[in-house]
Amino acid sequence: MPVYTPNNFDNTNPTDAVVAETAQAEFRNIKSFFQGVLYRAAGSKNINNTIAPTTVLDADVPANSLGINHILKAEFTGYIYNSTGTNQSVVFIFTYGGTTLTTVTAVWPVGNYAYRYTALITNNNVTNIQESYTELVYGGTDSSNGVAILGGTLSANGESCTIDSTQDQQLIVTATLNTASASFGVYVNIAYVEWK
Repeated sequence: MPVYTPNNFDNTNPTDAVVAETAQAEFRNIKSFFQGVLYRAAGSKNINNTIAPTTVLDADVPANSLGINHILKAEFTGYIYNSTGTNQSVVFIFTYGGTTLTTVTAVWPVGNYAYRYTALITNNNVTNIQESYTELVYGGTDSSNGVAILGGTLSANGESCTIDSTQDQQLIVTATLNTASASFGVYVNIAYVEWK
């Protein structure tokens, strides 16, 4: 396809007009493509038998993705299982550009819990000041007697940070278990980052 510059483009020429219309349609498709999934984890993950921080998702965020009014949403779903006989806890940490934005600690009684973790980050009308928010929604059943356990929501407003979003950055979420046991863990079914 020839390259058209302002010096050689003729909108009265039918060929040039078709090329221009095609290029505009392709640009719209590219733009809508980039307003979608930025990262998707390959396969599921079972985090157990360790107390080391374990990466749940790690997304490369290209320079200028946040602009001044875009948003990134990191989300993962799955279940948490605890058959240790006592309460256990998980700490989820959300970082962008190497800076911790939010920390959410959840205590899990004996049982199995479905959960959804969502973290949001946006620039605050400039490219180097961000705001963030994290939410963990859960519910489950006591594995010893099958009785439903009331679900809930844990949330955290993130600290303002000053990361230069005009440079490539990393968006990372880790999970840290308080005990190393095969009877307690976080199972991740789906993990992804969206850009809007």
